[in-house]
Amino acid sequence: MSTLTEAKRREELDIVALRPSDWAVLKMVRLRSLRDSPKAFVAAHRFECRLDRANWRARLEDGSTWVIARAGLDRQIVGIAHLGAEPVEDHVGMDPSSAVRYVESVWVHPRARRQGVLRRMIEELELRARAEPGVRKLLLWVFDDNHVAWDAYLRLGFEPMGQDESNYAPAPDAGNRGVWERRMSKGLPGL
Repeated sequence: MSTLTEAKRREELDIVALRPSDWAVLKMVRLRSLRDSPKAFVAAHRFECRLDRANWRARLEDGSTWVIARAGLDRQIVGIAHLGAEPVEDHVGMDPSSAVRYVESVWVHPRARRQGVLRRMIEELELRARAEPGVRKLLLWVFDDNHVAWDAYLRLGFEPMGQDESNYAPAPDAGNRGVWERRMSKGLPGL
């Protein structure tokens, strides 16, 4: 049962899907997330800040979904998340009727953490994924050393996948150093 404060927070939080014309919003929030939490992403601010308008717009025209969270009376953007199609190499050998979508590029502003922003963005992405024919699962990758994110996704119903579902990825801004990331999944029962 929600408390009055939790209900009020939910009312004050809007989750909005970005359109191609919102490319500048995507750029601003994505770069803010990379500056704020550089160790949470494989991508680096120094590379993405060089991308041109066409690249940012293309990210919103590729059939995937980007959502932002707006909060408070001033409707400040406090979060962003991306729902993308699975990479082709991940679909090899899978039953096409059990397609998956990836949750990626998730960030919540430090002042808005632990206030339900992540939950609401994930709920919105789940609804959108369920509406797509054949999508039965959400997947995401989490760095091994990002315990806060790992725990948050566990609370949202994601489960760790087997040891063979790990990946050694280049660490952002760390030269040749890499980090392990593990895949988590969440089944999507039909509507």
